[in-house]
Amino acid sequence: MKKPVKNYNLKNLKVLIVEKHPAMRNMFVDVLRQLGVKDIRDAPTPDKGFEMLCDKPADLILTNWGPAFDGIKLLFKIRKDPDSPDPYVAVIMVTACTELQEVITARDAGITEFLAKPFSVESFYARICSVIESHRVFIRSCDFTGPDRRRRRMDNGGSERRTHSNISGFERRVRGRSFSGQDRRLMLSGRETAVAPQ
Repeated sequence: MKKPVKNYNLKNLKVLIVEKHPAMRNMFVDVLRQLGVKDIRDAPTPDKGFEMLCDKPADLILTNWGPAFDGIKLLFKIRKDPDSPDPYVAVIMVTACTELQEVITARDAGITEFLAKPFSVESFYARICSVIESHRVFIRSCDFTGPDRRRRRMDNGGSERRTHSNISGFERRVRGRSFSGQDRRLMLSGRETAVAPQ
């Protein structure tokens, strides 16, 4: 039996689409508008996308990754560049590169969600819901910057042996909550301020 999909009010969500092909950008805009999103911007290149993110923050970035479009480069810049306005922003990688090694590469680059092409409106909305509902701890280390790659929390049956020096500030104090951007300092989740269930 399929899990019922929540109906979120996405009107306050700010989305940046970074995609080479105008037809794909237009398709994303059309779908997002049908889902109620009003603030949608788009960029044809990773560099222009980063520039637009620096000019105006986004709650969600949709980016492509393929032979002629390096969404991974954009992701690394968002997550690790000192000039990045929000290294914690949610990023959905939309790609036809779906071999296991490519999925691992995208995950290890710090994506929030992965969406394989071709996709349905339902799977697209499901990824947005996953971004809203999942409260994954954000990890910063010399090797990795992004949402915790582990999807499931498992009790290890013992004491926590990891130090929390590699977990960003507030997540050490507030377990199970995910904070982003300026809201991180206010202990407000960006997803909570931008999205409300209907």
